[in-house]
Amino acid sequence: MNTSFDPLDNLRDIHLPDDPGFWPLAFGWWLVGFLSLLALVLLFFAIKRWYLRRVPLKEFKRQMLSIPLDNLDTDRERQTAVAAMSSTVRQLCVYLLGRETVASVSGSALLTLLDKLSASTAFSLGPGKILATGSYEPSIRGDLVELRHVVLEQLTKWSVLRNAKKITSYER
Repeated sequence: MNTSFDPLDNLRDIHLPDDPGFWPLAFGWWLVGFLSLLALVLLFFAIKRWYLRRVPLKEFKRQMLSIPLDNLDTDRERQTAVAAMSSTVRQLCVYLLGRETVASVSGSALLTLLDKLSASTAFSLGPGKILATGSYEPSIRGDLVELRHVVLEQLTKWSVLRNAKKITSYER
C-alpha cells in the first residue's frame, strides 16, 4: 500500500465570487437616470410651449378662412368682409403685442406695425393697405381674396412670433 502523503489532495477547486447584482445601482447609473428624466421633462415643456404658441396662429388662420369672400356684390358686403378681416388681424396683434401697444394704433401706423411683424412691406405698399381704412370707405377697390392670401401668408409664419418678441422688448 502506498501511503505517501500528497498535500495537493487536500486542495479544493477555485471558486469565483458571485457576479455583482443589478441592485443597488452604481452612482453613475443614478446620474444617467436623473439626467435622462430631466431631459424628458425639459423636452415635454418645450413641445408644450411650442404647441401653445402656435395655437393662436392656427385660430387666426381658421377665422380668416371662415370670412366669406365669394359673391360680394354690394359695397356693404365688401365693407363687412374688410371689417371682419381687420378685426381678426387686430385680435392677433393684441395677442402678440399686448393691448397697450395695439389699442391706439390705426391707419398707416397699423400698416407700419403689421409690416414690422411680417418683416415685409406687404401691408403699407401692397394689398394690405385696404385694412387701414377699408371698412370706412364707401367703395372698396382691390381684390379681397388677394388681401386674405397676403394676410395669411405674412402673419402665419414662425417669424411673426419672433418679430413680436422683438417689437415688445424694444418698446418697453
